[in-house]
Amino acid sequence: MRSSLSLALAAVLLLSLRPLQAQQTVRSRDLELHLAAGGGIAGLAVYGRAWPLADGAPSGLLLRDAAADGQFVPAGGALSAVAGGVKQSGTDEKLKLYFEANYRPHGRAIAVDGLIQDLSGQDRAITVRYSLPVDAVGGTWWNDLLKGETISGAVYQNVRGTGVGATGSTSAYPWGAVSAEPGEICMLVSLRAPSEAEL
Repeated sequence: MRSSLSLALAAVLLLSLRPLQAQQTVRSRDLELHLAAGGGIAGLAVYGRAWPLADGAPSGLLLRDAAADGQFVPAGGALSAVAGGVKQSGTDEKLKLYFEANYRPHGRAIAVDGLIQDLSGQDRAITVRYSLPVDAVGGTWWNDLLKGETISGAVYQNVRGTGVGATGSTSAYPWGAVSAEPGEICMLVSLRAPSEAEL
């Protein structure tokens, strides 16, 4: 079984990659995304101002065996240089999954394209999550292009009940946006392939 994951983290200018080190930084004039060695989010800055991260929150690529009612676990793996970007890849022996996530500049965004491959030889229900755990309390969650809500620490979503996915809900739009003192962040799911997404 092969599934593809395609997410984009919106920035404001063209992104470029720095040389690979234990902690990698993807940088544009207005955005910095710091990746820890295992692919977790180590930091994020917009317009040179750091966004605080939620303490102890899982981040980056997360995997879950939905049929076994498992918990989300960080994918881990290793970072390596690829043409025009960074690749996170590895095998989760417990989940019997091979995964790849490729970070690359895409206009004013960072695109995260990837694949999940089953190694068990059985039909599976796997949930893939990409988590960017910013602390945006006091900022604005945008339900749509016109209506925003002040973030006070609750969960903010614009979803419709569909009966599919980890929660039985699907986002009304293929994007979610937050604005706060450090700037604006938008995550979106590509519409190139059919998928159920909750942002």
